[in-house]
Amino acid sequence: AVTEPVAVARRLVEVIADRGAGRKPRRRYGSGLLLSGRWVLTAAHVVQDAVAVQVRGPDKILLDAVVESALVGDPDRCDLALLEVPAAEDLPRVPVARVNREVTTGEVIDCWSLGYPQFMQTARDRNGRSLRDTAQVMGQITPLSWLVGKLLSLQVEDRPQELPPAQIR
Repeated sequence: AVTEPVAVARRLVEVIADRGAGRKPRRRYGSGLLLSGRWVLTAAHVVQDAVAVQVRGPDKILLDAVVESALVGDPDRCDLALLEVPAAEDLPRVPVARVNREVTTGEVIDCWSLGYPQFMQTARDRNGRSLRDTAQVMGQITPLSWLVGKLLSLQVEDRPQELPPAQIR
């Protein structure tokens, strides 16, 4: 059965992890992607040790994730986490690919990345909570870079926003 493609904007979510009262920082923020059904793929370092996790798409509607059944990797070895969001839209699976590093040429793979980066904090809601917007970057993965460190590197075409001075959060 062939399923119609789903717009990426319907799959993108902001991930908000609550680490509990007394923790500094109490909340961690990240980006996630609804992969299949109601499962969100995000970074393990965002949701590690969280007592509650919520996600919200561009519509800014908060949905609860199930922390108890989350699969959370080791951020130092496999910085991935998979969480179920029961109230999310039940989407067909998104194809996932693996980068082949056994290339015979200086191959470059054109790709893009999308998320809710910290510098895109643009507004506040009725309750004074900060809202983030999305950012997309275009670039290339050069599979022969970072072979020793076993990392992939996305080289982007646009210069990133300057970081604030060290004394500013």
